[in-house]
This record gives sequence, C-alpha cells and structure tokens, in this order.
Amino acid sequence: MLERRAMARSGILRLMARVLLAMALGFLPGRAFGFLPRTSAGRSALRREAVSMGAVPPGGKVVVVGNGPVMLLAAKRAALEGYDTHVVAAASASRYNELLYSMPFEGETIEGLTLVEQITGDAEPAFDELLATCDALIIAVDGETCLSDGLVDVVLPTTSTAKRVVAMSRNLNGKGMGPFVVASKTAANNEVWACNGEAKKAYQSFEAKIKSKAASLTADVVIARAGTLKGGGCGDVTSEEFSTGTGTAKFGLADAFYKEGNQDIVNWRMLYDIQACGVSLEKGDTVAGPGFTGVFAATSESASAGDTSRIAMAAAMVYALREEKGGYDFSVASADSRVPPSELEWGLLFSKL
Repeated sequence: MLERRAMARSGILRLMARVLLAMALGFLPGRAFGFLPRTSAGRSALRREAVSMGAVPPGGKVVVVGNGPVMLLAAKRAALEGYDTHVVAAASASRYNELLYSMPFEGETIEGLTLVEQITGDAEPAFDELLATCDALIIAVDGETCLSDGLVDVVLPTTSTAKRVVAMSRNLNGKGMGPFVVASKTAANNEVWACNGEAKKAYQSFEAKIKSKAASLTADVVIARAGTLKGGGCGDVTSEEFSTGTGTAKFGLADAFYKEGNQDIVNWRMLYDIQACGVSLEKGDTVAGPGFTGVFAATSESASAGDTSRIAMAAAMVYALREEKGGYDFSVASADSRVPPSELEWGLLFSKL
C-alpha cells in the first residue's frame, strides 16, 4: 500500500512539473498534440571538420526550449547549420510560423526544424522520448525570466543522453549599470538589462541548477551571457545586403517581427539589424553595461555598450554546440558592421575564449 502511494505521489509531482512547464512556455491546456514538420530542398552546407567527442556536430538532435524571439532565432540557426532541431513552440506555434515564414520568407521552408506544439496528455510519451534521445539542449529566454528548478528537471530528465547544454544567462557583474540604466529601462526601452537584484539572484540560481543537473547526467554546460537584447529581424528587404545575402537577413525573423512591441517613429530595431551585425565574445562575465550613456543606448540603431544582438546570441549558442571545449561561460556583445561573422570568423572568436 505504501509503495503504491509513493508511486502515485511521484506521478502527481511529475505531472505538476510538466503542467508548470507547459504554462511557462505558453501551452494551452487540452490543446491537441502536434508536430509541425518543415522540409526544404537543401540545408546549409556549413560544417566543421574536427569536433571532439564532447561536442555535438551538425546532424545531431537538438531540443530548444525557452520563449520569445531569441529562442526561435536559436532554433532557426541550429536548423540552418544542419542540426535536427526541435523547438518547443506551445500555443505560440501560429505566431512562430508567421515569424519564420511570412514576408520575405513566404513559400520557404527550413529543413530539420520541427515546432513542437504539445508536451502533455497524449503527447507526453513522444516528448519524453525526444528529451531522452537528444544530443544537446539549448535554453534561451527573452525577458528577465529563467526556468525554475522544477522545469530544469523536466527538460533534463534522468533519462537524458544530452552531451551538452547551452544556456542563455545575463551579464551579472554589475559593471556599467546604475541609475541611468534603470532610467533608460523605465523611460525608453523596457527590454534594457539593468541587472536588478531579484533578476540577478534568479539567474545565479538558474546557472547553479543547470550546472548541478548536467553534472549528474555527465553532460557539460556552456553559459552564454547577454546584455540588453536588441533586434532579431530580417533588416531592410530592399537593401543590397538582403539581395546579395551578405547581411543577417537569412538568419533573422520575418518582417512581422518589427510590428511587435512598442512602435517608434523611426524603426530603430530594423536599423540595428542592418548596422550592428558585428560580434565580440568575451571570456567569463566581464562585459559592462552602458553606464551614464544608458538613455542614449536604449534605442540606438548602432551597437552600444551592453548590447547583445538576438541574432548574434542565437548564432553563438549554436556554434558553442560544436566547440571542443565545454564547461565555461562567455559574454556576447554587438559591434557595428553590416556583415556578420563568417564561419571561419566564428571559429576565431571562440578560439580566444
């Protein structure tokens, strides 16, 4: 009798954790289970020739969880780089499809990218199998929230065979913050990262939990740190960079992205995606915020101190999958350039960490 009660209690706790995950990721209770597969005529030919046993090369199965544009960008980039990518889309599947496949990408498909609509009810066995057999997990969350301990346990079950976890966190060192940055968050751009005390504690707790859980599964962890997340769209579709494919357009989201959130007279987010394609990677938690220039940096179309392009963050997390080294953290900062790093340049950036 006691054994049956213990098993029942364990099952209830497991169900509660799964429902909490579904709620956190935006699922609608009772929604039918569904996978929305996407295929195309070809996938990116970019490959790295030498990877270690601890790395996850293109072709591996990657699960992407979190929410918002940065999560979707990470999933898109992973698929474009040749990974078998499954992103937990939840009730946002319709919106995510629009962000992936509306103008200027209508009619296109991304091979290897699957949107997962449901993880509870009849979908539970399939989701369990997905988590148990994936080679890597990417966690990327817009806003200032992170997965709770219970949700980490759900996406990293004891049955997981993941070799690497790449998790997005924030710049937590506190440098270049202060009242001007807080004022810019209140008055100009509520997405400004101001490193407030409660958010900082939450991210520190999240990092500790991820590292502890991964260690119990013999997986390594890479922490990718962001400052103020900016941009994420396809840029100017009439530009030379778009027509020649030299900008970030193919890695960004559809033009519908620029219609979300607060609208300004000047679409500084689009200008940012055009002008701030450069990337800088710094070892550890060392990047500073904008300090007294915070009000000007908040909606600047040029790269500013403390900025992190969503497109750059997504790419950095994906490239971290196949680097030989694991068990470290690094910060992603934006730089002014109309051309994003090439695969070779990404390799050089990581080699300095």
